[in-house]
Order: sequence, then structure tokens, then C-alpha cells
Amino acid sequence: MIARFDYDACEHVQRFFPERCAVLGKQATMEWVRGGLNRARGYGFESQYDLLRYLNLLFHFGEGFELSPAHEWGLPFLEGERPARVRMDLLMEEAYRRLYPPDPPAQDAAAPRQFDGLVWDASGVDADYAPTSIRPEILPLPPPPKPGSLCVEPEVVDGWR
Repeated sequence: MIARFDYDACEHVQRFFPERCAVLGKQATMEWVRGGLNRARGYGFESQYDLLRYLNLLFHFGEGFELSPAHEWGLPFLEGERPARVRMDLLMEEAYRRLYPPDPPAQDAAAPRQFDGLVWDASGVDADYAPTSIRPEILPLPPPPKPGSLCVEPEVVDGWR
């Protein structure tokens, strides 16, 4: 059964890492798979799912990736005290963060933004700037009628009531 899984795992990496497998060739690919599966089992991974995820990391980052200085961040996840599935989940999350880091913020949120009327941050105009031609004209409301007075027809000014 283990030998059959070796071949299934080899097919898996050939499907998802065809360039690397083409460079390695069939024999070396199988050697990487068998060596990787042995190392993964040495870290306590037993499920096919976790073993294949370890191979994904191996074929992406390179053979013995967790021992290289460039990828030593992976070793604490592999040798930790937590259950194997949890360690592999955390390792995969960390690998994903390292492969696809979040975009840095475009600008410090505390810094005020500037608006030139067309484009933000293009000139020294304040962020609350609004051209006077589009400022609404606010007219005061007439005072309300006094209590007990009769409603009177509102005064007409310039055609407006």
C-alpha cells in the first residue's frame, strides 16, 4: 500500500509541478517523492492529505527546504508539539503568507490626504476643499408662527414661497 501511495504521490507532483518534474526527470522525481515522504513521516505526518501537502511545499521550495537558511521559518511548524494536522495547517498558512504577502498600505492612514479638485495628493489643497461654485447656498428658514396665531399665507419672494 505504501509503494502504491508513492506512485500516486509522484503522479500528484507531476500534475501540479510539471516544470520541476520535467527538469528532474522521472527517476529523480520519484526519489524526491520517496525522500520527502520519509521526512514527512519523520515529522509525524501520517495522513495522505498532510503527506501530499508536505510534498507540495517540497516541490515548491526545493528539496530539504525546511533545513535551508532561506526557509528555516518552516522548521518550528514541522517539529512542534501540536498535533500533526494543526502543525501542517499552520505551516501551509505561513507558506501562503510568504508566497503572497499582503500589499503594503498605500499611505499612512494618519497622514492627511490632499485633493486638487481632480486628483487626490496632486497638490497642496486641503482635503475638505470644495470649489465655491458648487457650494450650496443656505438660506435661513423663516421663524415659526407664534403659538396661538393663525397660519398666514407665506410671503412670496422672487417666485418662491
